[in-house]
Amino acid sequence: MVLGSRWAHREVGWGGVWAWDPVEDAALLPWLALTGGIHRRSPGWWAGAGLLAFAGTWATRSGRLVSVHAFSGQGAVGTGLGLALVAFTVGVAVVAATGSARLRPWGLRPPSPVGLIVGATTAWVGIGTAWAAIGGADRTVAAGFYTALVGPLAVAALAVLARGAPRPQLAAAVVAGTAMAAALALGGWRSPGILAVAVVAPAAVVGSVRRPGGPGALLGHLGLVLLVAGAVATTAGRAGTARLAVGDQRRVAGLDVRLAQADLAPTDRPASVGSASVVRGRR
Repeated sequence: MVLGSRWAHREVGWGGVWAWDPVEDAALLPWLALTGGIHRRSPGWWAGAGLLAFAGTWATRSGRLVSVHAFSGQGAVGTGLGLALVAFTVGVAVVAATGSARLRPWGLRPPSPVGLIVGATTAWVGIGTAWAAIGGADRTVAAGFYTALVGPLAVAALAVLARGAPRPQLAAAVVAGTAMAAALALGGWRSPGILAVAVVAPAAVVGSVRRPGGPGALLGHLGLVLLVAGAVATTAGRAGTARLAVGDQRRVAGLDVRLAQADLAPTDRPASVGSASVVRGRR
């Protein structure tokens, strides 16, 4: 994921997070379900991860999801995957209805904070992805739909991680996070999401270190803290688009921007237009 992020940022020039690309959303869904399965150890989560993996592969390879990552015009592949999805769904339903005693508690355990957060995130992303797949090329789902709920849920997930810290260390981490948020606010960072992450992230790190589970759990939890902090930070600034000829200067997103030079490199990829050098002026 780190190498893929670098590729997307440097080579393709997208920058930031994946901006809720529908194909990436389809890949995120089984990952969320597996995360729920690891924490809840319920057969329902594992079955859901399999169903979501089949459904995402079908939507991607059949052309239902439109994206630079999708594979359109492969009707035969989509038909085969669709039939496999139906068969898998029927199989899961049969096992759930007639399974042995070991498979009966399909997610019927008392809800936990982790289960609620992961479940709500999976449902919300699934709704948006399904809506885009049903509409095909004529329907897109804006990033704001996802971030409106997933953002607060991500901060809540960091708060859950912080629960593992002893009270003295937790108090110290919260104080440090509050001081960090105050410094960011004084420096002009007024985004509620950034300030919330600044307060909670140090406590989440301390809680991750103190939480049992071994090196794998520690690495996964610290990775989640880094992911949330990075994703929220990419939404902080202002962005704008302008058409400039060499030598032109305009004000874009609060900055005076002048296109100093543009060098086009020959390439066999239509999406690549070369590189440009931009000189930024005063705010």
